[in-house]
Formats: sequence, structure tokens, C-alpha cells
Amino acid sequence: MVGKPETTQPSTSKMEDIMAKKRKSAYKIPKKTCWHLYSLQTLNNEKFVKVVNKILRHEWQVIK
Repeated sequence: MVGKPETTQPSTSKMEDIMAKKRKSAYKIPKKTCWHLYSLQTLNNEKFVKVVNKILRHEWQVIK
């Protein structure tokens, strides 16, 4: 009887791990640079001040 030939492909669990790592590193969420007036109203005081300072320095934009 002939035995099964050895496979060079990694097992499915290893392959899933490799694919998961590729997916995570491939997509990065972009930094938020445009703010809507209504979203500014929901920020806490400290975050609001930081965002407004960046808007005044023209680093970020306000959209209507």
C-alpha cells in the first residue's frame, strides 16, 4: 500500500492565522480631519478645545 504524500501547504489553522495578520495590517483607519458642527457638540470639554485649536490653525476642517 502506498502512504499519503506529504503536503507542503500549512494547515488551515495556520493559514487562517496568516490571513488574519495580513488583513489587520492591510487596512488602517484614517485620522479624522473633517468635523461636522453637530459632532463637535457631543465632545467633552478637553477634546473640544483640542479640536477647535486644530481647526483654528487650519490643520483640520469644519463641514456644514
